[in-house]
Amino acid sequence: MKAYKKIILIILGVAGGAALCFVGFIVHLNWPTDRMVAKDVAVTSDWTDFSIEPPLTPSHRDQYIKLEIKGYSWDTNAESINGRWI
Repeated sequence: MKAYKKIILIILGVAGGAALCFVGFIVHLNWPTDRMVAKDVAVTSDWTDFSIEPPLTPSHRDQYIKLEIKGYSWDTNAESINGRWI
């Protein structure tokens, strides 16, 4: 009977370790990596180039740039565009 308990504990240990590794891998893939690429940029109709050092490289599944604009308020009314009803 002791051999069965030992085998079950080994199987549970391996399965638990594999589950922890899987969860850790998924968390690593989806962990946000925020990096500021520009600060205090004036938004105008002129084209603006940014020199980013070191260059951005794709490292995760989702690639995006988030803009944080001071004084901007989101229109929570989903039925209007620029204050006009559709």
